Amino acid sequence: MTYFFLLCLILAPFVFLLLAIRLSWRAVRALKRRRLPGPTHDSSLRAAVEVAAMSVIGAGLCWTAGVGSGFYLLDPDEICDRSRLSVPAAGSDVVTIEEHLSLPVRQTCVWADGVRYDLVPSWVNPMIAVFLVVLALSLVVCVAGLVTHRRRLRAVPE
Repeated sequence: MTYFFLLCLILAPFVFLLLAIRLSWRAVRALKRRRLPGPTHDSSLRAAVEVAAMSVIGAGLCWTAGVGSGFYLLDPDEICDRSRLSVPAAGSDVVTIEEHLSLPVRQTCVWADGVRYDLVPSWVNPMIAVFLVVLALSLVVCVAGLVTHRRRLRAVPE
Protein backbone atom coordinates (compact mmCIF):
# COMPACT_ATOMS: atom_id res chain seq x y z
CA MET A 1 0.00 0.00 0.00
CA THR A 2 2.85 2.37 0.81
CA TYR A 3 4.46 1.74 -2.57
CA PHE A 4 1.17 2.44 -4.33
CA PHE A 5 0.84 5.73 -2.44
CA LEU A 6 4.40 6.70 -3.34
CA LEU A 7 3.82 5.76 -6.97
CA CYS A 8 0.69 7.95 -7.03
CA LEU A 9 2.66 10.83 -5.53
CA ILE A 10 5.35 10.45 -8.16
CA LEU A 11 2.96 10.14 -11.10
CA ALA A 12 0.37 12.75 -10.05
CA PRO A 13 2.34 15.84 -11.18
CA PHE A 14 2.94 14.26 -14.58
CA VAL A 15 -0.75 13.41 -15.01
CA PHE A 16 -1.63 16.96 -13.95
CA LEU A 17 0.82 18.38 -16.50
CA LEU A 18 -0.42 16.05 -19.24
CA LEU A 19 -4.05 17.09 -18.64
CA ALA A 20 -3.06 20.78 -18.62
CA ILE A 21 -1.19 20.41 -21.93
CA ARG A 22 -4.10 18.52 -23.46
CA LEU A 23 -6.62 21.17 -22.38
CA SER A 24 -4.38 23.96 -23.65
CA TRP A 25 -3.89 22.21 -26.99
CA ARG A 26 -7.63 21.74 -27.44
CA ALA A 27 -8.31 25.38 -26.53
CA VAL A 28 -5.73 26.60 -29.06
CA ARG A 29 -7.24 24.38 -31.76
CA ALA A 30 -10.73 25.69 -31.00
CA LEU A 31 -9.52 29.29 -31.12
CA LYS A 32 -7.75 28.69 -34.45
CA ARG A 33 -10.97 27.32 -35.90
CA ARG A 34 -12.80 30.32 -34.42
CA ARG A 35 -15.42 27.92 -33.20
CA LEU A 36 -15.78 27.52 -29.48
CA PRO A 37 -18.00 24.65 -28.37
CA GLY A 38 -21.11 25.43 -26.38
CA PRO A 39 -21.58 24.29 -22.79
CA THR A 40 -23.48 21.16 -23.86
CA HIS A 41 -21.03 20.08 -26.55
CA ASP A 42 -19.25 16.78 -25.87
CA SER A 43 -15.81 18.38 -25.93
CA SER A 44 -16.92 20.93 -23.33
CA LEU A 45 -18.12 18.14 -21.07
CA ARG A 46 -14.84 16.29 -21.54
CA ALA A 47 -12.95 19.47 -20.72
CA ALA A 48 -15.01 19.95 -17.56
CA VAL A 49 -14.27 16.36 -16.51
CA GLU A 50 -10.56 16.92 -17.15
CA VAL A 51 -10.62 20.14 -15.12
CA ALA A 52 -12.34 18.24 -12.30
CA ALA A 53 -9.64 15.55 -12.44
CA MET A 54 -6.92 18.22 -12.42
CA SER A 55 -8.57 19.85 -9.41
CA VAL A 56 -8.64 16.60 -7.46
CA ILE A 57 -4.99 15.91 -8.31
CA GLY A 58 -3.95 19.48 -7.50
CA ALA A 59 -5.78 19.54 -4.17
CA GLY A 60 -4.28 16.16 -3.29
CA LEU A 61 -0.77 17.30 -4.14
CA CYS A 62 -1.15 20.51 -2.12
CA TRP A 63 -2.57 18.59 0.84
CA THR A 64 0.32 16.14 0.63
CA ALA A 65 2.80 19.03 0.51
CA GLY A 66 1.20 20.47 3.64
CA VAL A 67 0.95 17.23 5.57
CA GLY A 68 4.41 16.10 4.57
CA SER A 69 6.11 19.42 5.24
CA GLY A 70 9.21 17.74 6.58
CA PHE A 71 7.72 15.25 9.01
CA TYR A 72 8.65 12.22 6.97
CA LEU A 73 12.26 13.27 6.48
CA LEU A 74 13.26 14.33 10.00
CA ASP A 75 12.11 13.70 13.55
CA PRO A 76 9.59 16.28 14.73
CA ASP A 77 12.05 17.52 17.36
CA GLU A 78 14.66 18.14 14.68
CA ILE A 79 12.18 20.05 12.55
CA CYS A 80 11.15 22.26 15.45
CA ASP A 81 14.80 22.82 16.37
CA ARG A 82 15.47 23.98 12.81
CA SER A 83 12.40 26.20 12.79
CA ARG A 84 13.44 27.63 16.17
CA LEU A 85 16.39 29.22 14.39
CA SER A 86 13.97 31.38 12.39
CA VAL A 87 11.92 32.29 15.49
CA PRO A 88 14.24 34.35 17.70
CA ALA A 89 11.92 34.51 20.73
CA ALA A 90 11.43 30.74 20.97
CA GLY A 91 12.61 28.91 24.05
CA SER A 92 14.70 25.80 24.01
CA ASP A 93 12.04 23.23 24.93
CA VAL A 94 9.45 22.01 22.47
CA VAL A 95 6.30 21.27 24.39
CA THR A 96 4.08 19.89 21.65
CA ILE A 97 3.64 19.59 17.94
CA GLU A 98 0.03 20.27 17.02
CA GLU A 99 -1.20 18.48 13.91
CA HIS A 100 -4.42 19.18 12.09
CA LEU A 101 -4.47 16.99 8.98
CA SER A 102 -7.90 17.91 7.66
CA LEU A 103 -8.69 21.33 6.26
CA PRO A 104 -7.02 23.70 6.99
CA VAL A 105 -3.78 21.73 7.15
CA ARG A 106 -1.73 22.80 10.15
CA GLN A 107 1.40 21.48 11.85
CA THR A 108 2.64 23.81 14.53
CA CYS A 109 5.61 23.71 16.90
CA VAL A 110 4.63 25.12 20.30
CA TRP A 111 7.36 26.03 22.79
CA ALA A 112 6.98 26.21 26.58
CA ASP A 113 6.80 30.01 26.57
CA GLY A 114 3.84 29.97 24.12
CA VAL A 115 5.71 30.81 20.92
CA ARG A 116 4.21 29.05 17.90
CA TYR A 117 5.65 28.33 14.47
CA ASP A 118 3.60 26.84 11.65
CA LEU A 119 5.54 24.33 9.58
CA VAL A 120 3.04 24.20 6.70
CA PRO A 121 3.90 26.65 3.89
CA SER A 122 1.51 29.60 3.66
CA TRP A 123 0.44 28.82 0.08
CA VAL A 124 -0.91 25.32 0.80
CA ASN A 125 -4.34 26.06 2.28
CA PRO A 126 -5.32 28.81 -0.21
CA MET A 127 -4.35 26.56 -3.14
CA ILE A 128 -6.40 23.69 -1.73
CA ALA A 129 -9.37 26.07 -1.46
CA VAL A 130 -8.89 27.24 -5.07
CA PHE A 131 -8.71 23.67 -6.36
CA LEU A 132 -11.84 22.67 -4.42
CA VAL A 133 -13.79 25.68 -5.75
CA VAL A 134 -12.72 24.84 -9.31
CA LEU A 135 -13.74 21.21 -8.69
CA ALA A 136 -17.19 22.29 -7.51
CA LEU A 137 -17.67 24.59 -10.50
CA SER A 138 -16.55 21.95 -12.99
CA LEU A 139 -18.91 19.40 -11.44
CA VAL A 140 -21.79 21.89 -11.73
CA VAL A 141 -20.89 22.43 -15.40
CA CYS A 142 -20.77 18.65 -15.95
CA VAL A 143 -24.16 18.04 -14.35
CA ALA A 144 -25.79 20.99 -16.16
CA GLY A 145 -24.32 19.88 -19.48
CA LEU A 146 -25.47 16.29 -19.03
CA VAL A 147 -28.99 17.36 -18.05
CA THR A 148 -29.23 19.70 -21.05
CA HIS A 149 -27.79 17.05 -23.38
CA ARG A 150 -30.28 14.46 -22.12
CA ARG A 151 -33.20 16.88 -22.58
CA ARG A 152 -32.13 17.57 -26.15
CA LEU A 153 -31.94 13.85 -26.91
CA ARG A 154 -35.47 13.34 -25.58
CA ALA A 155 -36.80 16.32 -27.56
CA VAL A 156 -35.56 14.95 -30.91
CA PRO A 157 -38.47 13.22 -32.70
CA GLU A 158 -37.79 9.72 -33.93
